[in-house]
Amino acid sequence: MRHITLTSILSLQGRGRNEKLKQIRLNSFIAKTGLCSRRKADTLIAEGKVEVNGKTVTELGIKIDPAKDAVMYQGKRLQLKEENTYILLNKPEGYITTAKDERGRKIVLDLLPPEVRKKRLFSVGRLDRDSAGLLLLTDDGDLANKLMHPRNQIKKTYVVSISKAFRKEHLKQLMNGIRDAGDLLKAHAVKMLKSTTLEVILTEGKKRELKRMFAGLGYGVTFIKRTHYAFLTTEGLEEGTYRALTKKEIAQLKFL
Repeated sequence: MRHITLTSILSLQGRGRNEKLKQIRLNSFIAKTGLCSRRKADTLIAEGKVEVNGKTVTELGIKIDPAKDAVMYQGKRLQLKEENTYILLNKPEGYITTAKDERGRKIVLDLLPPEVRKKRLFSVGRLDRDSAGLLLLTDDGDLANKLMHPRNQIKKTYVVSISKAFRKEHLKQLMNGIRDAGDLLKAHAVKMLKSTTLEVILTEGKKRELKRMFAGLGYGVTFIKRTHYAFLTTEGLEEGTYRALTKKEIAQLKFL
């Protein structure tokens, strides 16, 4: 198989000046496909294990156009991985956190435009239909699993309204934990805001956790709003609207 150099591959393809602006280094392209690191990609190229447009490339530093050039490794064409989507939504009451509902109820994905909905997003944890506030949506399964796993102790802050005045002696019980159906439901922190309103921080994600905790003490829960997820907040985000997470926020979540 004939080897080619950087100069010859560009001349064979006859690219113009504008096309070259779209080029990226071959090792960077390989890394972005998820095959390996850039350093490992350099090794694969030097060992003659990578083909570009049917020709083996061994010269380091070569650039390619991902939209036009076919990069092959072990007989398979390498493709760039699609970037994951990370959405922070301020969920209103009345919406459920599922991808679809056979009963025709409103779902949180209804609040997103079609170009975002088609990405097959799912919620990180859940908020009940009658609850509101901060909800993360993504198609990054690895990050979602990490954030939801109890061992990682990710803090979620809620404002909880209850049916009657809260007794201060119950604060300690919420912190120590309440047994329900074999689960120990335990708050990380609790603060009274008003006689019937409390701020509660949880670090796990048991089903209907807050409602079960307060029910165990004889209180009904009338409303729940999640205000924080780790360092993220709904500040500046109107109910029913969303925004994409910044690259910095995504990186921070991955290092929690």
